[in-house]
Amino acid sequence: MKSLITAGVAVIIAGLSFIGIQGVAPASSIGYPRFRGATAITVSPAHVWITNSDSNTVLELSMSANGPSRVIHSISDKIVAPEGVAYENSKIWITNGVGDSVTELNANTGKLVRVINAKADRFNGPLSIALSDGKVYITNGSYSANGTTVANSVTELDESTGAIVKVIHSRVYGFDVPRAIAAANDRVWVANQDGDTVT
Repeated sequence: MKSLITAGVAVIIAGLSFIGIQGVAPASSIGYPRFRGATAITVSPAHVWITNSDSNTVLELSMSANGPSRVIHSISDKIVAPEGVAYENSKIWITNGVGDSVTELNANTGKLVRVINAKADRFNGPLSIALSDGKVYITNGSYSANGTTVANSVTELDESTGAIVKVIHSRVYGFDVPRAIAAANDRVWVANQDGDTVT
């Protein structure tokens, strides 16, 4: 097991393999990638996925000592300031905080499945993402340009089609800069950054 401290964050790496970075600055001398504004992390059966907001990339690290790893940053993926990442059913879902969109990738190939950014989705600085029971939940907690208002909503999508199910934004939910989100067993939990509450 090795410990890597970069950009003020301690990362414990056990048995992860990284080959190199294409289109990004070289990896560190010990053979591990540079984390640039790492914001979120998830795991699939064979890989660890990390979003890097400052470099507009997603790092895919293999859990196998000799397995392939890569950096995902294709223009077609439209990964811009990625904030959240989640894995479900062989797919990787990424929220793009500046792009106001969600990128869906094939976890086996790293190839783009689709970019979701319909006007009806009402993405506004999407932050975190969670999946459960065929649904995708995204928190929208970005402040407006003048810093006085915030989206304070959760967008729900259909996992199979990417289509909008609904946008939850009523005051009754008590959203106050909704940040982190988790979903399981027909329940969704939202951590409100400014409200110091959980919905």
